[in-house]
Amino acid sequence: MEELPLCECGCGERVTKPGNRFIHGHNTRWEWENDPIASKNRRNGQYEVSQTPEFSRAVSIGTKKALQKPETKKKNRDRMIKRYKDPEERRRHSEKLKIARNTPESRAKNSRAQKERFKDPKEVEKNRRAAEINWATPGKKEHISKILKTWWKDPEYRDNQSQKRKEWWSVAENWASRCGINSPNWQGGIQYEPYCPEFSDIEYREWLKERDNYTCQNPYCRQNSTPRLHLHHINHVKKDCQPDNFIVTCTSCNGRANYHKSYWRRLYQRIRKHGFNPILMFEH
Repeated sequence: MEELPLCECGCGERVTKPGNRFIHGHNTRWEWENDPIASKNRRNGQYEVSQTPEFSRAVSIGTKKALQKPETKKKNRDRMIKRYKDPEERRRHSEKLKIARNTPESRAKNSRAQKERFKDPKEVEKNRRAAEINWATPGKKEHISKILKTWWKDPEYRDNQSQKRKEWWSVAENWASRCGINSPNWQGGIQYEPYCPEFSDIEYREWLKERDNYTCQNPYCRQNSTPRLHLHHINHVKKDCQPDNFIVTCTSCNGRANYHKSYWRRLYQRIRKHGFNPILMFEH
């Protein structure tokens, strides 16, 4: 690949794209020294006006409005698609973003911005609806799953993520922010409620497992070997020990059922009633 020329402002750095004379923003340095009009504006104080918070805010609002126009969005989208067809350009931009986003200052700034943003309930609801629409896009889940599987196959990536999580949980403030009533899964302490007496009856438990053929009943089970079996309360009510409220699952599937509970409750209820039938699974 041909080496890019140096920026003409005299900074000594190279431009980012072929055909450019300056790095973005460096042209003003050259204009102040070589352009009579720019030098005159600077002397008359116009440059100082452009550096005030009021002027910057007005420019920001105008730019945001311009970027929301459909024709501007289409133009920018087409330009970016054309630009990122070049593998070298994608790699260069990716490396640049990784460096910029991984600085402590950048992470702290983004964290503050997100916390401030999600203090507004309307913003939370807006983000939730957008996520639902995004995940409902055909092929979206499969695409993300494929990317994540590729990442997690890399031992270095797994070790890095593990180390980051250990460091995060080692901070007392972080631990406290995810425990007890601060947990996103908090449901009033129902985990401390006792089970019904039948749940401790060994013969009853064995009868339920025999009924389900000593097999995890989740059709989407991820286990590749003979798992340890559990009795899962379909409606998540510990005191309801009716036979139809139990289904046999492995350790992994029993844990998965604690998230997206309405989905798993609906799925397991239909399996108990009809057996596994893909046509009936997601009827409303």
